[in-house]
Amino acid sequence: MMIKFPAQTYSSKPLKAGVVTKCTLAFSMALLVPAPIMAQESGALEEVLVTASKRSSGVSQHDLGSAVSVLGADTLNATGIVDIDAMASLVPGLNIESFGPGDSEYIIRGINSAGESTVSVYFDESPITGRFVEDGGGKNAPLKLVDIDRIEVLKGPQGTLFGANSMGGVIRIITNKPNLETFEGRVDTELGFTARSSDQNYDVNGMLNIPLVENTLGLRLVAYSDSTAGFIDNNQIGVRDANDVERNGVRTQVLFQPSDVFSLNASVTYQELESGHNPRVTPAGFFGPGGAFFINEGSENPRSAAPGGKFTNTEFSRTAWDEELLLASITGEYDIGKGVITAAASYFDREIQRHQDSTPLNTTSLRDFFTGLLGFDVPPASVVQQPQDREVASLELRYASRFNGPLQTVVGGSFQHEENLFENFVINANSDGLPVENFIPEAPTSVTGAGEPGEINSIFGRFLDGERERVAVFGELSYEVSPALEVTGGLRWFRFDIQENQGNTGPDFLAGGGALELDGDETTSTYKLNVTWRPNDDYTYYAEVATGFRPGGTNVASGTAAIAGGFVPPTFESDELRNHEIGAKLYLLERRLNLNLAAYWIEWDDIQVQTVAEGGFNFIDNAGKARVLGLEAEGSLHISDPLTLSFGFNYTNAELTEDQPFVVGGDGISFTGQDGDDIPKTPKFVANLGLVYDFVLGGWDSTARLDYFHKGDSNSDFSSRDALLGLPNPDFHKLPSIDRFDVNISFQKDNLTLGLFVRNLTDEDLIVDVVSSDQDPFAYIMGSPRTVGLRLGAEF
Repeated sequence: MMIKFPAQTYSSKPLKAGVVTKCTLAFSMALLVPAPIMAQESGALEEVLVTASKRSSGVSQHDLGSAVSVLGADTLNATGIVDIDAMASLVPGLNIESFGPGDSEYIIRGINSAGESTVSVYFDESPITGRFVEDGGGKNAPLKLVDIDRIEVLKGPQGTLFGANSMGGVIRIITNKPNLETFEGRVDTELGFTARSSDQNYDVNGMLNIPLVENTLGLRLVAYSDSTAGFIDNNQIGVRDANDVERNGVRTQVLFQPSDVFSLNASVTYQELESGHNPRVTPAGFFGPGGAFFINEGSENPRSAAPGGKFTNTEFSRTAWDEELLLASITGEYDIGKGVITAAASYFDREIQRHQDSTPLNTTSLRDFFTGLLGFDVPPASVVQQPQDREVASLELRYASRFNGPLQTVVGGSFQHEENLFENFVINANSDGLPVENFIPEAPTSVTGAGEPGEINSIFGRFLDGERERVAVFGELSYEVSPALEVTGGLRWFRFDIQENQGNTGPDFLAGGGALELDGDETTSTYKLNVTWRPNDDYTYYAEVATGFRPGGTNVASGTAAIAGGFVPPTFESDELRNHEIGAKLYLLERRLNLNLAAYWIEWDDIQVQTVAEGGFNFIDNAGKARVLGLEAEGSLHISDPLTLSFGFNYTNAELTEDQPFVVGGDGISFTGQDGDDIPKTPKFVANLGLVYDFVLGGWDSTARLDYFHKGDSNSDFSSRDALLGLPNPDFHKLPSIDRFDVNISFQKDNLTLGLFVRNLTDEDLIVDVVSSDQDPFAYIMGSPRTVGLRLGAEF
């Protein structure tokens, strides 16, 4: 399968304006219960209903013949989870690759690579999957999880019901809907203090539910605001606690239910987020951009690269991240007796202003470009400004049957239209790490290379402006061969159309005429076959074969790379995988033990990978095949009435099964992956344990919870050595393992809740990711040090 592009044509097209944004947040808290919800009086397990199968009524998590993890509202509140990034510590098989707030990629079962996202994300019925150019798998929307009913994590390819990008799985965020009978509200506050920070964290959020017309019309309002103190100092430009984050948001829902058979739910969510700096840290013993090389050496104010250290950033520019998002949706359901018809429409608009330090590239791959073509005496310190705007309009219509027989079906169709604008401006930075001024496309060569780096700012700019459309029809058919045996088959057909324009925007001597215009389309399909056996109410066994797919796309750097003598292919193709899985869901020990097991074998072809052209320009290409073998378990044990243990682990062996094609740079060295190399940033072993103890203290219902999370080590790149000459790969690093303990204690009486928490109890150095390239010198992405705080919540 591949996207077919006709011959390249050139045309001029005006650019849209970029947009900047702001921030906010909140967080809530109440009683705590482990993930599979426990019945408090009997010690037996309660059924948890999920809607992952899109059937007309919810299906028990235990009866569903596939791997699904569910985090309910009690678990989210008890553990203080308000972001998807924090969920990985409770969901086996879910991994997060994060470069800071708003710039995270979600990975399920080791399906990790550059390019389009491999995990689909839904907010109720609205798709909000991250997809921006230059590694579209990242930049997932950092929506705050406030007033949430549950989160479902579907593991393995979900191509038939959820379409492209769900090749690793799906994350579904289900909000609380308006209560049509009761006026109610809640306010939660949190105050916290993080080690190594001179500021404090705060979080305030509230919910108000108003029945406007009893049993017919209801309104539910949610608002939140939070501020997270920074803990990383940029010693290069003298900024303390640089990586602070602020977030603000509101959500409004209106539910209209005039009868028992029809309902209409409309929702609008708006959020702003602002981060002062990325959370990168230059390790001790390493230097910032250019190593010990003097930037602007010979000028009046030479500056050397600062040495690294614990919680020390050494970038020459401020790497702020500002964004705002708007999500509007409407969902209607009509029960026709023999099933339910659902129509869901949504509009998602996300605007980002991203900044990145460009100084490392200036002093390495682009050094000759600056000292030669641009006429600088020495390479300057500079900052990249990246305005990004993405708008997605989606529509889905489906029918889920409720027949009085062994046959059931889900059929439907979907349409999605997406518009993207990506701009990239490289601008000289002053000593404070800020752009000298706005980008000046018309700056001539004689001015740009005037011999005083840092005074004239225009270096170069580029853009990509495009549209995508997706059309799909899908269906699943389930047949009960017997009361205990069910067979399900699914198929999805879809078509993708892409139209994109890209080019350079200046200075004028680099613009190179009009834009490069690319058009393409692709038609393909995915399938699923599942057999589920339920010999009794306590045991469910299943076997499944399913395929997943994600589309190809274009490389935004294809036109610009030629400036530095490099070549970037204008397009890359789709990749696909096939998953073979067996699993069991068991109630044991008189239903005091819930145990879910799964084993899977995944074959992955034409993997989308990121590589670097001469000149330091990143691009995506297809390369090689991989195999993923895995084992997974999660569950909960009700030890006694006051004591409950939850647990989970995932073992993943993800490696290439053939050599990737050589991509040789100008130095004749290739670090492409070889047969047997592990897929980068995929730990082999991940585990979590949670211990919950319920007690009464002075008339207050109290709960103490201890959580432990372990993530094994992994590699930052495929190969540790050059495939041709055997030279060491300077960008190959070990991402060390993580061990983290969290403590949460809550007290509840009447409508009041008090809480104490300690995150990262032992104050470990939590290295959550690593970067290393000409463009990004070796740095760790750091998680938060120990944070201690108080919570207060009230219901009314």
